[in-house]
Amino acid sequence: MNRINTKKRAGKLAIFLFFTFLSLTTVAQNKEKKITIQNKKISLKEAFAQIETQTGYSIAYEQSKLDIEKKHSLSLKNATVDKAMTQLLKGTGYAYKIKAYHIIISLQDNKQKPANNDTQKLTQTIRGIVVDSKTNTPIEYASVCITEDPSRGGSTDERGNFRINNVPVGRYNIQATFMGYRSSIITEVSVTSSKEVFVEIPMDENVQDLAEVLVKPEIKKDRTVNPMAITGGRMISIEEASRFANGFDDPARLSSAFAGVAGDVGTNAVAIRGNAPQFTQWRLEGIEIPNPTHFADLSGLGGGFLS
Repeated sequence: MNRINTKKRAGKLAIFLFFTFLSLTTVAQNKEKKITIQNKKISLKEAFAQIETQTGYSIAYEQSKLDIEKKHSLSLKNATVDKAMTQLLKGTGYAYKIKAYHIIISLQDNKQKPANNDTQKLTQTIRGIVVDSKTNTPIEYASVCITEDPSRGGSTDERGNFRINNVPVGRYNIQATFMGYRSSIITEVSVTSSKEVFVEIPMDENVQDLAEVLVKPEIKKDRTVNPMAITGGRMISIEEASRFANGFDDPARLSSAFAGVAGDVGTNAVAIRGNAPQFTQWRLEGIEIPNPTHFADLSGLGGGFLS
């Protein structure tokens, strides 16, 4: 009797192993089957149907959440099941799993695991003020940084205050720089997790004796200051009017010494190339003026006695 039961159990076990092997073989064959869907405007529903037909898998999904009617261009040639499903679900927020004869589609789990408290770095804030060492006046818009990590830093506000956030616990050198001042460094600043660190950074003025700078104008006598003068223009300075004879400190009188210009000793009215003096145009720094002299006879000669 025991022999018969043992034989029956052995037979059942053999049948079970046979079907298990057959099932695994079938699943492996299905997974190796290639999928071809070329140049089609196809929906997810239609694409799933093609994959089921070509591979023998059944695809399970929740229709209320997955937009299976949305169409998009799809081109697959001899693609594996993994490649086809990855391309179909790209950008949808869904993922797939293959279990036996089934492909199960579900939402991706984007929840991140909470960080281990043991690996979190402790940080603290460094704040302070930058002042003039002599007057104790706050220095605004000075640059402040950590010398070990220059990317951690900033600038002071209109009251000279600065703030550096998320500084890892440790010891650092704090540097302040500003134009016209020498760089100032506060060394070995201890940053702990218990409270904020306050640092006052005094700065000394950078006084330098510079050499004398002499600026000379570039005078081009062949060009006129008046852009309205096209031809026959000459440049006459006040210094020249006082240096040359018959100038009387008056450029208008001095101009009578040039060819084509006629004048009189008793007045500074000038006739240029025979034109009447009252029609002479005068400009001062490009702005037109009636006459540059006192007691000018505008209706007659156009000139005056005093420059």
